[in-house]
Amino acid sequence: MFLMSDLEVLESGQPCTEREILDAECILGFSLPTELRNAYLTANGFTGPSEARFLYPLARREVFSSVTMLRLTQVLRGLPAAASLWSAAVAFGDYGIGSTWGMTAEGRVFEWWPEDGDEPFFLDVSLQQLWSERSKLFESLSAS
Repeated sequence: MFLMSDLEVLESGQPCTEREILDAECILGFSLPTELRNAYLTANGFTGPSEARFLYPLARREVFSSVTMLRLTQVLRGLPAAASLWSAAVAFGDYGIGSTWGMTAEGRVFEWWPEDGDEPFFLDVSLQQLWSERSKLFESLSAS
């Protein structure tokens, strides 16, 4: 289960409604994986310890992000080199280093770099684990 209290969150958006999620799923052409759906029911995006958008807002922009998951995913679907990847995945966030985090319709989390085309690097972690690990990375960097 997604718990915001387990993460260092700097800013977050008001939770999404079930209607907002259903509308986004209709546009995407598939249902969001349960873990991502639950995250959006908790917050419409949030920034992590690096002030990067660990979770992009779903479709409604927030003060901390004009980029939304739905709009970025649509843009990525238009890239010839990566269209096959993003046709069954969403771009849900990043941690400020140039890559994008994605999740397949089946719920597999990956990191994607534009120069990799349609070849993601699968992380084999849950969203909660990903966000927790990246938060710890920034904690270790600030302690150095």
